[in-house]
Amino acid sequence: MATSRPKDIEPENLRFEFLLRHVDDEPPIADARSLTEAIQKSIQTAVNFAVVGEVGGATKLLEILTSRGLDPFQYSDSEYPFLKPCMLFAWEATSSWPSWVPEEERTEEKLQELEIEGRKHWLERFNQKWEVTEETAEKALDMAYNGLTTNLPDYNGTLAGQVIQAEAMTANGDFSYSASPNGPMAIRYMKIAMWWRQGIFPYPFVQLYRTAGLMIALDIYLRLGRDGKARELFMKVCDRFHTEEQVEQLSCSRAAWKQILAVPERPLLDFLNIHAAKLRPAVTRACQMAENRLQNGPRRRYANQSIEKLVHYISENTFKNCPYDRLDAYRPHGNLRNRPQDANGLLRQGCHVSGIRALEERLGVTLPEDYKRFLSITNGLDSMWDGQNLVDYLAGAQEVNWQEIDFLEGNELPLLNDGEPLAWTKNILEWPKIEMPRCICLSGDINHEERAGHFFLIGQDLLQPAKDYFFKTYEERNDTQRRELDRLVQETYGSMENFRNLEWALISWTAWDFTVYPYNGLRDFLEQMAEASLRQERPWLNMFEPRFRKMANAKCYLHLKDEWDDVPCAKAREKGGAMGACGNPASVQRKEIESICDECLKKQKKKRGHLVVTEDSRPRYT
Repeated sequence: MATSRPKDIEPENLRFEFLLRHVDDEPPIADARSLTEAIQKSIQTAVNFAVVGEVGGATKLLEILTSRGLDPFQYSDSEYPFLKPCMLFAWEATSSWPSWVPEEERTEEKLQELEIEGRKHWLERFNQKWEVTEETAEKALDMAYNGLTTNLPDYNGTLAGQVIQAEAMTANGDFSYSASPNGPMAIRYMKIAMWWRQGIFPYPFVQLYRTAGLMIALDIYLRLGRDGKARELFMKVCDRFHTEEQVEQLSCSRAAWKQILAVPERPLLDFLNIHAAKLRPAVTRACQMAENRLQNGPRRRYANQSIEKLVHYISENTFKNCPYDRLDAYRPHGNLRNRPQDANGLLRQGCHVSGIRALEERLGVTLPEDYKRFLSITNGLDSMWDGQNLVDYLAGAQEVNWQEIDFLEGNELPLLNDGEPLAWTKNILEWPKIEMPRCICLSGDINHEERAGHFFLIGQDLLQPAKDYFFKTYEERNDTQRRELDRLVQETYGSMENFRNLEWALISWTAWDFTVYPYNGLRDFLEQMAEASLRQERPWLNMFEPRFRKMANAKCYLHLKDEWDDVPCAKAREKGGAMGACGNPASVQRKEIESICDECLKKQKKKRGHLVVTEDSRPRYT
């Protein structure tokens, strides 16, 4: 395979920055509050180093974890299952096995098993049988470029309706050789799959299928010795290096390691336009940062700042770092965001003492002191940049009220990091489910159409059962499990004593993230928001406006059956008779058409009885 990039192809920017995103971009590994988050970011950085030829640097970064008794493979099994195939194939290809990898993991039998496991990440997106043939490669490429559409037509405005819509279009063959976007799939994809179905932010899920298609084809061409085809595809992979799981899925190809990634010429660096001399200092920076974080804990640059300074930092960081132009691209024309005019643009006039007392009387509670201090400084904050979205967590005192949070009913109320302890620790917490949740909504009316995100102050009626469960469970666990729970409590609340004395729970939740984030009071929340708002725009980050949906205009795919009379729907004939959808899809129970959408009926008349199906590329906002 050729090892140089044609001079007429200009490399994209920021590829090196993408590899070092957890080291050089804000907030980096050093700021990770959770040990698990710090480990996972270190693991992802190790994979990046290995893929660009710094296998030794990747190994060194992993050994910072193993030297502290932290098994990187355990921490990556479910959430990031790419580490093991990446590193074992890298060590095999470079003959650089570290002493701490057991001999039995190095056998050909084990590596072949790992090869099969690594392929599953591609094949989960592909509905064809895996065969090392050009036909399979061509089908995979067809899936990559003619698979999922970016904008799904709206069925009936509900998530359940979009599931039906996606399944119908899959059956109709609209997504080429793509596996059903409704699954089965790994849980780590559930969020981006929902974003796609709902039209909130479809690109990561669509790119996931493209990544899989390219990798299936590349791996097959490498196995078949088709160097020209493999080189062409490898260039495409490099040109989309920062897209969804491209690096990770590339690292799962044993053939790619043997023929491309581990060869002495290191062609990947040439294709990415990264100079090898930049890698060694980058490895040093990453290792130093990971070591400092594991030894000394999170940096917490805003730890000793007052509430007054924290709200100013949030406002200033939002003003400087929020990509308003990029977010406006997801909004309908004529409905752009109001932008702050200066670094203090999010702040409002403080609430008078009498106004705070009136709020307490209206709510019938004594509010936490740090929240009252916040209101006295600024009566709420305008939309804050959290590094992904603009969120409206802190409304003015006049808008704060008790709310029935019916959309959380039946869900757990985790008072520690959601998803921890990790499953492999066998220390899982099953928090009490929330029944008839009623709490104070600091973000105002939960049904407000102009706001995104919810911020809840939860009282003892919901808090105490959750605390009782935790401490009862804590007593039942062994010493190792208790140490882990101690760490998790300390990461969130500072100490077990603070947790025991907790009078109010403070949590944030959004309809597009599905994750509960607990905080140790309002000051802790503001500190974390100040850190998050440091994040700057990058092409690989998921930054979008969650309140607006982009849906394709309706299409009409009529449901045909064997021996039925021909019907005037060119698309249905072309696709062989599977049902699609047009808002309410045509439902045929007899040998006739019961219904088609009004739009298709008009086109049918215009085209003299032949329905020409087109899709308007302009988004429709709902």
